[in-house]
Amino acid sequence: MLYRGRGSFFIQFLGKLKKLTMQLLNQH
Repeated sequence: MLYRGRGSFFIQFLGKLKKLTMQLLNQH
């Protein structure tokens, strides 16, 4: 359970990072 929860949280974090990086790249 803990590992699965951490995994999903990590995936969500990566998704947010991807969105932020894409936005920054689009701005330039």
